[in-house]
Amino acid sequence: MNRKTKSVICCILFFMVNGCSQSGRQAYTPPGGEFSYVPPEHWVLRDFPGYKYKLATGQPSEGFAPNIGVVEEYAPVTLDEYVAGNLRMIPQMHEKMGGNPPKVLSQAEFTTDSKERGVRVVTESEMGDKKIMRQIFYFIDGNNGNKFVVTCSVLGAARESYDKIFDTSIKTFKAGRA
Repeated sequence: MNRKTKSVICCILFFMVNGCSQSGRQAYTPPGGEFSYVPPEHWVLRDFPGYKYKLATGQPSEGFAPNIGVVEEYAPVTLDEYVAGNLRMIPQMHEKMGGNPPKVLSQAEFTTDSKERGVRVVTESEMGDKKIMRQIFYFIDGNNGNKFVVTCSVLGAARESYDKIFDTSIKTFKAGRA
């Protein structure tokens, strides 16, 4: 093998290794294989009391860590019916917890990288200390009548800057298929 060929091979290998390390974030798949998605870079997966699946958490700011949580629920209705029902329940849940009802800022369809249709709903609500909580709910069909709700939450002044981070991560969401 001549020097030129060796140099080309070394450059290709170097590019492949560096390329893999830059985009080599691991997908989170729970042990049951119900879904998978790639959390944002440098975020940590944590167990959280009362949640079946791990939460992905970012760097805390203003006393709150931005996070992504996934809930799965059996609901043998269309995705649109499921979203409508949840949007009726969200204000009631906030009131029970002593908070102000959230404002729905937008609702739109989206498609994951694996061509799964979902509905994205953006809400904001004022917390007791006058800080604004932004939540993006991603509703996605699962299998056998199950629905996934991926809730992305962030608090504070930089809340809108997380939209792209959340969207990029949830685009990788893939429901497990039985």
